[in-house]
Amino acid sequence: MAELQELFLKFQVGGRPFVLAARDIEAVLPNVTVRSIENAPAAVVGLLDYQGQSLPVLDLCQMSTGQTAVSHYSTRLMLVRVGESLLALRAEQVTELVRTPASQFQPLPFSIPEACLTSSVARLEDELVARVEPAQLLSPEISRMLLEPHG
Repeated sequence: MAELQELFLKFQVGGRPFVLAARDIEAVLPNVTVRSIENAPAAVVGLLDYQGQSLPVLDLCQMSTGQTAVSHYSTRLMLVRVGESLLALRAEQVTELVRTPASQFQPLPFSIPEACLTSSVARLEDELVARVEPAQLLSPEISRMLLEPHG
């Protein structure tokens, strides 16, 4: 019996391939101008007005490499839910859907104490591709800032 294939959206961060499970994505939008937020951590590049809701935008390139994502036609915002909050993730070359068994992804062979883009890796089409898990993406500082209620 064939193993169940899962759908993933493939993108680039700093020239390296990553995927996000399609089931984790609520929408994919063009890379629009966002309102910057003064004094926010560098990875929080601004706010997006999405259907009347202000969503924080995190730049995955900034989180990984310290450089802002290059604005190409293929640079996109992927809307994902983390807990009860909807966040926008900016990445480059968001262009391809791939199918593979989720079991292909293996955990990293070492531990990274802070938030990290990579939760697991798999060899897909002759390259090592990292999987992003939205719930594991945020550092404690960014998680407190974006996910905890403010009054």
